[in-house]
Amino acid sequence: MKSNLKFYFIRHSKIDLPYKDHLEMPYDALDDLATSRLDPSISPNSEQLFLEAAKKLPLDIFDVIYYNNSGFQSKRSEESALLINKIIKDKYQKSPPILGNPDLKEIKFSLKEILPKSEFAKRRMSAVRTALYNAEINNGPVEQIKNIFTRIDRIFASLEKQKSKNGNILLVSHDFFMRVIEAYIRVSKDFKKITVDDLEKTTLNAYFKGFGVSYDLRLFERF
Repeated sequence: MKSNLKFYFIRHSKIDLPYKDHLEMPYDALDDLATSRLDPSISPNSEQLFLEAAKKLPLDIFDVIYYNNSGFQSKRSEESALLINKIIKDKYQKSPPILGNPDLKEIKFSLKEILPKSEFAKRRMSAVRTALYNAEINNGPVEQIKNIFTRIDRIFASLEKQKSKNGNILLVSHDFFMRVIEAYIRVSKDFKKITVDDLEKTTLNAYFKGFGVSYDLRLFERF
């Protein structure tokens, strides 16, 4: 990856539930996850999953690792950060500090409030994404795009200290939130200019996948 990438956003590991991934989860389980009534640990095979999924991630460069410590869907973000730190320590004999940032939390919503079970049965996660994006943009009963952009602004502002040190930063977060970060970087930093179509065009961040960006946010590269 390009050496001038500095912020790396990565999705947490697969969670320890009896499903291959989020795409195969039933309606009620997805609702419990979305509302944080269910906050499971990461899968026991997460280290193997990371080593396979994040081969292009330059592990030796990181000066600090951030995770979601909001208390909302936090366990999988924190445990993923701890695992990555362990892998870095084992491989490179360095241990970057692990710091919490509550703004890295997932977008909060109740699936049952935005998508009927009958519609979910037809298109499953595709229907969930569309319903969530519409709700974010059009004042639905979810966290609104304006508030999500405020969180993103705070994240980048909080990294100014690391920026002054020319540091390399890994941030462990969640797919729906990372999709909005992608739109923020690649489309507009003005939330009023973001459309449902812009969010639909963002890329799924599989477990331990994500993207790197430069300090000026002009360079964006997936890994």
